[in-house]
Amino acid sequence: MKKTLFQYLLIFSSASIHAQTDLNLSFEKILINDSINQQPVNWAKLKTYASGEIVSDSYDGKWAVKIWTWYTYLQGVFHLGNTPKGIAFSQKPLLFKGFYKYELGDNLRYKDSAEVFVFLKKYNQTVGKTDTIAIGYKTLGPIADYTQFNVPIKYNQEVSPDSIAIIFVSSKMQPRASDGSPTSSFCGSSGSCTYLTIDNLSFEYTTPTTPDLKSPIKIYPNPTHSTLQLAWGENNVNQVIIKDTMGRILHRKAANTEGVTLDTSTWAAGIYFIEFINNSKEVLTVQKVVKQ
Repeated sequence: MKKTLFQYLLIFSSASIHAQTDLNLSFEKILINDSINQQPVNWAKLKTYASGEIVSDSYDGKWAVKIWTWYTYLQGVFHLGNTPKGIAFSQKPLLFKGFYKYELGDNLRYKDSAEVFVFLKKYNQTVGKTDTIAIGYKTLGPIADYTQFNVPIKYNQEVSPDSIAIIFVSSKMQPRASDGSPTSSFCGSSGSCTYLTIDNLSFEYTTPTTPDLKSPIKIYPNPTHSTLQLAWGENNVNQVIIKDTMGRILHRKAANTEGVTLDTSTWAAGIYFIEFINNSKEVLTVQKVVKQ
């Protein structure tokens, strides 16, 4: 049975953990990695026959985590710590972010989404229970290539936490068969599985700001027909990413000069967005371009 946000809050409400721990947010530290059981350090165990696996299809580094809903009676849930209660944590982040992609089975007849929850907790000695002092939540929609997600964390108390829970859920909706009826077995035969891959998680502790540009970034001609010139001058640009209006990544191009030329002759007519990424993987700016 799928759990609601309120149920996850109840599960986590009994947590009372005090020692600080490395969260292993990029999954590069592996505790178990065999054909059946896999586990990144300080994260939940994955069952390769049921719930997910550690994969080399990473955004950066060696490993990423892929969570799936294969069997509809085994919820695709992956969380920080051995239980959804979480682990020790005493900092106060304002944003939880990372990179993900979310793929749906070929025969899935509805637009499913994944979810991510962040709970920060503090044990209240006066009343003898654990309070939730901050919550973050985000729905992760379908996307074929790695894209960044951002989860703002909202505080309702000024105190610092003593523990944190991070929970990823691979399917927000009840999987259904091709005829629309609810399923309760292996979804692979009906093509209605869901797959959530996550990597390079991190926190922001101040309000995110856009890095300063050293000089204007130029795009021309815009609108474009067959070629597009990108010139960023003194700015430190590592790569450019072209996305459509749905946020899907269509092209990536590495950059090691002061500009590049893109062949747009095969692009469909429409609006596109170009992200300019620096060496720190920050977005310097996003520019709109029109293909005629």
